[in-house]
Amino acid sequence: MLMIERLWSTVAKFANVWVFLALVVGFVLCSKAFGRFKAAYTPARGLDARGFYKPSDIPNIFAGFGAKIDVYLRQESTLDLGFPIVYALMYAVGIVWLGRSAPHWLIALPFATALFDYCENFSTIVMIMRYRETQTVPMAIAWIAVIATPVKTALFLASAGAVIVLALMRLYQAAAG
Repeated sequence: MLMIERLWSTVAKFANVWVFLALVVGFVLCSKAFGRFKAAYTPARGLDARGFYKPSDIPNIFAGFGAKIDVYLRQESTLDLGFPIVYALMYAVGIVWLGRSAPHWLIALPFATALFDYCENFSTIVMIMRYRETQTVPMAIAWIAVIATPVKTALFLASAGAVIVLALMRLYQAAAG
């Protein structure tokens, strides 16, 4: 619990509406940049856009990128390494700013999301690099991505849900006087 209290108090030092809005803008800009990357390798879909998949599916998924696999690698090794920091801070600031009296363990949700996103991203980078050389992927690394993707997605939705619920509670309290 000490770590959670420390995380909460650290974020509380800068959690306000302006920081939250700045991070929302960063989130939107990153999302638009993802759109440009995805447009460059469409119709292929990256691992994080799939939700559930099996390790044995990954070579076929990568094969679907064809020569555009390098674009996917560039996305994963640039934008997708910064994005988890942006959304983790956005959700953390939102949770602390909107939920001053909320359970402090909620602060762990966005940072756990980012942790699983990084597991997915680094394993994807390793698999793409290996696939480009040998047309195979290491199954141990594939399992990391397969597990990290749905966990990240669930935690991302839980983080978003926490911010939405806290915002609604704040609005209700303000309306109730």
